[in-house]
Amino acid sequence: MPQSNATSANTASAPEAFGARRQYVALMLFGIALGSSSFNAYAAATPPTGGRVLQCWFDEKGQRTCSDTLPPKEARRQRELLDQRGLTKKILPAQKTPEEYEAERREQAERERAEAYDRYLLQNYQNVGEIEKLRDERVSTLDGRLTLAQKTLDDTTAILTDLRRREEAAGGASGDTALQKQLKDYAAAREQNLSAISAIIQERKRLADQFDHDIARYKVLRSR
Repeated sequence: MPQSNATSANTASAPEAFGARRQYVALMLFGIALGSSSFNAYAAATPPTGGRVLQCWFDEKGQRTCSDTLPPKEARRQRELLDQRGLTKKILPAQKTPEEYEAERREQAERERAEAYDRYLLQNYQNVGEIEKLRDERVSTLDGRLTLAQKTLDDTTAILTDLRRREEAAGGASGDTALQKQLKDYAAAREQNLSAISAIIQERKRLADQFDHDIARYKVLRSR
């Protein structure tokens, strides 16, 4: 009698178990179908690339363009590389023009030069007074050269003036070839003296400006 009851209980539960399994299978199939639909929708929105890399960039009008073939004229623009899901996997920065590379090179060289000069100032001077002392010594040297050049100019001018008086006394168009040669030589020497004086004056100004800059920069470096 108990065995009969057990059999009846098993027989009664079989349909329920089968129905549960059918419901589970239906849910599984629905999930697969839903996933497949989502994938198909994505595939329709994202054309296949056939293994080629899809790139996106903004053209000169600011419009976004995506393609697996990059026009040569767009090669310098910033570009996004997309994976098979259409997500950005890498960004390629815009390529610089030769002029931009050259400008960067000059800027880098200038920064390095300035940094090296800062080190020179800090390593060679203990205080501002040392810079001022060196400035005064070099300016004094140039002043000495300027005084000598001015004296030479005065002497040359005096001789040239005397030679011209002699030429006038001889009637202007003198046949004295020696006198003519002296006039030519001293006139050329006077021009050279004037050029030397001008160069010394310019050098003195450049030197003073450089030392003024060095003193100001040194004060900034020491204040840090």
